[in-house]
Amino acid sequence: MTVYGERALLTRAQTLENVGIPTKIVDEQRTRQLIAAQSASNGITMKTKTALAALTMLTACTTISDVTPAGDGRYTVTTQVRGGMTAWGEVKASSLQRADAYCRQQGKLMHQVDMQTHGVRGWTPQEAELTFSCTTS
Repeated sequence: MTVYGERALLTRAQTLENVGIPTKIVDEQRTRQLIAAQSASNGITMKTKTALAALTMLTACTTISDVTPAGDGRYTVTTQVRGGMTAWGEVKASSLQRADAYCRQQGKLMHQVDMQTHGVRGWTPQEAELTFSCTTS
């Protein structure tokens, strides 16, 4: 299908009208061509746009705190997730990964002392507060 610009379509419509082709037919063709041109330039269907909007609403913002000394060789790290439907396992895993990386930098192993969770998935911010220590074995 050939796509015409707005000006070219108007010129074409005038020419066709001069030879006796009704303007209504030309207007319908012009409308179809403009819609096709717009769809081709966007390349995104309404179904795709709807799916992207839904995914955007489901995505979450995750914040992982710095490791903070808690005394007696213990440390804390907190992961907070706002929005979305993130599984609790993922929230906890983020804190565990940060703690593990911290201990590995020191050449030690991470030992979980306590894990507290707060919030309601999909309703309020989810928090996982990990208390841990770094051990040599």
